[in-house]
Amino acid sequence: ITDAFAGVARTGSVCVAMTENLGGAVSLFPRSHVAVLEARNIVARPGDVFTAGQLENKGMERNFVFITGPSVTADMGELVRGVHGPDHLHIIILEG
Repeated sequence: ITDAFAGVARTGSVCVAMTENLGGAVSLFPRSHVAVLEARNIVARPGDVFTAGQLENKGMERNFVFITGPSVTADMGELVRGVHGPDHLHIIILEG
């Protein structure tokens, strides 16, 4: 379970900060990832995360990962899903 500082409506992505204790990296290892997101921090498009004034400028001042779902790679030949991330992504949106 991680805290997401932003969400992207168009792609269903969440943005998780890479903290000193590798908070964002923890999302890469488990089979299921649960992200908690405040509704007021949902933007329309991925580029909006970097827009000045959006999200209290958090997209401009930290390292983070966009998490959308399982990765897909064919680097070694056959198509493989979920190599670099969870198989399942669940997002809990908090309002109020």
